[in-house]
Amino acid sequence: MKELGRVPMELVHRAVRVLEALSEAPGGLGVSVLSEQLGLPPSSTHRLLAALGACRMVRQDADTRRYRLGPGVLRLRDAYLAQAGVPDQALPHLRALAEQLQETSFLTVLDGDQAVCVRAVESQRQFSFFMRPGQAMPLHCTASAKAILAFLPPDEAVRLLGQQPLRPFTARTPTRIETVLAQLEAVRRDGFAVSESELDEGVTALAAPLRFAQGRVAASATVLAPSERLGLGRRELALARLLECAERISAELGFPGVAARQAVPLPVPNGLSGGVA
Repeated sequence: MKELGRVPMELVHRAVRVLEALSEAPGGLGVSVLSEQLGLPPSSTHRLLAALGACRMVRQDADTRRYRLGPGVLRLRDAYLAQAGVPDQALPHLRALAEQLQETSFLTVLDGDQAVCVRAVESQRQFSFFMRPGQAMPLHCTASAKAILAFLPPDEAVRLLGQQPLRPFTARTPTRIETVLAQLEAVRRDGFAVSESELDEGVTALAAPLRFAQGRVAASATVLAPSERLGLGRRELALARLLECAERISAELGFPGVAARQAVPLPVPNGLSGGVA
């Protein structure tokens, strides 16, 4: 077998940059645009795309001739999630939570600079919401993301929030970092996050942090439902079940103590209905 030479580190960096650029372009990119973005000659860019295409990491649209991410990326994502173990450990508990409440539940992890849904269990009710594994959560207006951000070092939370403008999705979306940081303080105090009509009108999400062995938080469990189905009485029940679910998942992740439920007074505090997070 012919021995392969050592791959230059610069070539690896270039390939990664190509994949990152394509990940931010849902409509795909042509060779000339991609070359300009990366500061590479078109010939070098074309060779990189050909190599990545041979591994099915990118694909070219036959009509537009633009390049997009390929199915090989999904294989890597699934392998990463399987090796991480968290989704598989959490899934039975998410299923039980969704069955108890008859609402959609999902798991979010902090993947680099993004909060990403990695497992979801849909509600079987007629009017419910669909969550797609792989879907990124806006950091500033989703309970799932804020349940994680609240327990990061403050400077890290500020860095993540400051990477892009805080886009307003509804009239209730927080659009100033100072507002979000105040919400994160409430999440730390109460042990859970709430997003009410911040991302979508009439939609409420409740989220609880998941703790690893040393108490580190890098994931969250969330319940998602129409706001009209989460009136104060039922919201109290949903929150209690969610926090019990978070305790069980955290215990499987190696957290030795009791999770956030002890810090959450029930019945639900008055501020909850106003959208703490």
